[in-house]
Amino acid sequence: MSLSPIACGRIMLYNVGMKNKKGFTLVELIVVIAIMAILAGTVAGATVGIMNKKTDEVNYIYNGRQIAVQIAEWAREVYDNPAYFFELTGATPKFDLSSISGATADDVTSLWDDSYADAAYVTLKNRFSTLNWKDTYGTPDKKGQFSADFNDGAVFLYYKGKSRDYAQAYYKIYMSDSGSIATDKGNGFPS
Repeated sequence: MSLSPIACGRIMLYNVGMKNKKGFTLVELIVVIAIMAILAGTVAGATVGIMNKKTDEVNYIYNGRQIAVQIAEWAREVYDNPAYFFELTGATPKFDLSSISGATADDVTSLWDDSYADAAYVTLKNRFSTLNWKDTYGTPDKKGQFSADFNDGAVFLYYKGKSRDYAQAYYKIYMSDSGSIATDKGNGFPS
């Protein structure tokens, strides 16, 4: 090993057997890879969150609105012609249809039973079969799932989203005091 002086201004430095350093050490590579993995994880997490929110917006705002409009149209038709419900769903009437002509929402609610709810729910699922539906009516169990419920003279269309903004979103379709079909939307499943 020879010492060779290197002149740097007035100070003499000696090269003490140092090799020419080319490339990176294993530790440097591991540190860089770890930093890149952390950055990729952060970006991926944010991207998935944004994608979930956009999916929820499409499902709740577009698909939910389309379903709510369809339910409102069916409700108008059933209100004008109660026999239409049985034509639409295939359910068997358990009462004389002429007895509910011009009936109020309370009258219809008193006649409503689970077999009608099942028939209405199956019809709804079949009409919008491309969407993810809960097997039975009631509030959804899984994220990204639609469901409906029929109570208090109203139809509740539920959507359980993947993002915080749409975690428990719903449409409520009901007969207003003025006799028209009304639609409200909100967050938090009604109990």
